[in-house]
Amino acid sequence: MMPQLSRQAIAIFFVFFANTAVAQQYHDLTGREWDVEAKDSRYHWNLSTLKFTDQKDVGLFHKVEGFFYWIGSGGQYGREHFRGSYKPDGSLELQGYRLEEAFRLGTASYQAQVSEDGKSITGAWGGNSPGGWSATR
Repeated sequence: MMPQLSRQAIAIFFVFFANTAVAQQYHDLTGREWDVEAKDSRYHWNLSTLKFTDQKDVGLFHKVEGFFYWIGSGGQYGREHFRGSYKPDGSLELQGYRLEEAFRLGTASYQAQVSEDGKSITGAWGGNSPGGWSATR
């Protein structure tokens, strides 16, 4: 006859193993620069890049920081610094907060999804001129 496990023991078991499985889903986004392709209603941004400068585990998600270096087909350019979160399901939420050496550029909010293999990101941005983007490395 098998011993009965308490509800508390079962709950602890599932919480432990659920958290272990979630932690394995994160990829290191820092390191090499990402090549970005993007488009909004008026311009292409296909010579742009993305760099994650920091990624820290803060418990339920990873805190990320970095910048986009945007080059637009309409002559726009500049560095947009962002902060955000990277969640166990692979979703990214980024918020631009500062522009550097920028011409005709604004900050935006970004939502994206990191691929299962961690080699690409696909997403969209909101703001004055919403658009879609992808990044690979």
